[in-house]
Amino acid sequence: MEAIPTIYDQNLDSAQANYTPLNPTSFLTRAERGYSDHMAMMHDSAQRTCSQTAAHRRRLAGALSAHGIGTSNTVAVMAPNIPEVLKAITTRP
Repeated sequence: MEAIPTIYDQNLDSAQANYTPLNPTSFLTRAERGYSDHMAMMHDSAQRTCSQTAAHRRRLAGALSAHGIGTSNTVAVMAPNIPEVLKAITTRP
């Protein structure tokens, strides 16, 4: 038996609006663009907006690059669930 087509089967060719892989890095970049002043992270008394979190990620990426670490390298982090882990797992040198 053939499935009955629905509205969702029509005119949905792959486009950036409906077919963009969402990973932590792309999600936070998108959040910075659209919600820069919104809260991204709260931990104890520390609070960071999306733009502040992005600035931290860029500084970490710059520091890694300055030490010769590039996109083909792997960096490991062993830490509890703290704000620094969020910055580390979403950073690309």
